Amino acid sequence: MSKAERGWDVLSKQELTFVSTRIYGKDRPFSGYVTVSEGQIVSMGSGRPADTGTRIIDVGDNRVIPGLIDIHSHGFAGLDMGSGTAEEVKKIAKALAEAGTTAFNSTCATAPKELFDRFLEITKDLVDEPVYGARVIGAHLEGPFLNAVRKGAMVEEFIIPPDLKLTEEWMDRAEGTINQMTIAPEMPGALDVIRYLASMGVTVSAGHTDATYEQMLEAFRAGVNLACHTFNAMRPLNHREPGVPGAVLTDMGVTCELIGDCMHVHPAVMRMIIELKGPDRVAVITDASRFAGLAPGVYDDEGRQVTIEPSGLARLPDGTISGSSATMVKCLRNLVEIVGVSFEDALRMTALTPARVAGVQDFKGSLSVGKDADIVVLDDDYNVVWSLVEGEVQKSPEN
Repeated sequence: MSKAERGWDVLSKQELTFVSTRIYGKDRPFSGYVTVSEGQIVSMGSGRPADTGTRIIDVGDNRVIPGLIDIHSHGFAGLDMGSGTAEEVKKIAKALAEAGTTAFNSTCATAPKELFDRFLEITKDLVDEPVYGARVIGAHLEGPFLNAVRKGAMVEEFIIPPDLKLTEEWMDRAEGTINQMTIAPEMPGALDVIRYLASMGVTVSAGHTDATYEQMLEAFRAGVNLACHTFNAMRPLNHREPGVPGAVLTDMGVTCELIGDCMHVHPAVMRMIIELKGPDRVAVITDASRFAGLAPGVYDDEGRQVTIEPSGLARLPDGTISGSSATMVKCLRNLVEIVGVSFEDALRMTALTPARVAGVQDFKGSLSVGKDADIVVLDDDYNVVWSLVEGEVQKSPEN
């Protein structure tokens, strides 16, 4: 599908060739080059590229990887996607691109209907705009059809029963830009909403849920195919009642979101999830709050006090975890250095699997000829040296 067919404009006319000893193609790393033009990858190969007049950037032993994709993030640098203006979301997108995330779902947590309405209008417009940072690939509604028993950091007064008519209204308003919705499938009326969303091609995520194992199996049959931040804000695993984790970990058709900060989920449990599901069924996320990227301290979150600990974890006064401060590059590093998976598998869980969940795997998520020129260059300390979104340079040693 072309950018014109997707409604995405191409700003970049730059032709660049990256040369590296470590280019991470779809299958395995190789020593060679990647050439981008008109916002797409136009050629890749081993060895040195032919002299075609394009600017050659030799990054030595630095890794050239596909841009990372975050399907579940709420904000960055003090700004919130759900309540922010279009200009504020653009600032988030620019900051994310500079940090190595080249595409993301704009996520709105449980909120009043009026805020959801506004969020969808803003997101719809941003999806269709030219590149201004990381690409907004769609809207993710985390609620409001959740279970207050597993509310986590959600504001309980805005949690409401599943409503099919309201869901249809939001789908009409969004004009095809809702690509993910999180719902508690055990709530009365939830299965009707799930069936409708699935019929419309929306990824349906089970989250903030107290569903039993049997209720989860019924939800899978209705169309749930994703678990929202697995092990967090859900009925836990028990040897006599497997709960939500028991259901999602044993159904190979379901993908697990996994917060990659190694604090929401213990690294040993992260490794267990990855070994059970495989990297093609684990989509690593940040679940970052608006406070990601800020210094440790106490902040106001629209009337609620949030403390950012030195570790980067955000907590409410009662100790409830309220999102992470991780970036996708930090999650990538954690997977390799703490969880102990290969760099290739970690890259798959932070790029290609999220792309598939979001429905953009045909043009994002891996370095392949014909795909978008979403490229990140990392040094050995996981610093972002270069970042491109659809061929547009977002970060370089020159800026």
